[in-house]
Amino acid sequence: MWRAFVSIVAGLMTAGLAIAGIESIAQALWPPPEGFDPTDPDQLDALVMAMPMAAKLIVTAGFGLGPLLGAVLGGYLSQERELRVAVGVGVVMEGMTLLNLSAIAHPVWMTVAAAAVPLPCALAGGWIARRLNQREDGAGAAA
Repeated sequence: MWRAFVSIVAGLMTAGLAIAGIESIAQALWPPPEGFDPTDPDQLDALVMAMPMAAKLIVTAGFGLGPLLGAVLGGYLSQERELRVAVGVGVVMEGMTLLNLSAIAHPVWMTVAAAAVPLPCALAGGWIARRLNQREDGAGAAA
């Protein structure tokens, strides 16, 4: 049980770091205007709505790639409860995504897409982790 818990925590940390990294790419390519205050909700809403389409697509992709990578790592570390760990990562990341979407105004298409991707991507990550663990088990048995 502790292994699964630690695997979920590691997966969540990985997912969060991946999302932050992906969002920083968009911010580096399209920096906010001079004097932008990220603690001002109105400025943050206006920034998201005014971002170029490419930046919005990058940010939206992060909402899926983060849970995918987090579930792969968490599932891989769990060694036998890959899908359970992936669901744990996916559910928490889905909740965090919904909190983000409710706190910051996003275009409707971005809200729908971002809300739809965390759990399926985390499940895909759990499947990848299961395949990696099976491959490793098979290689160990053959040696």
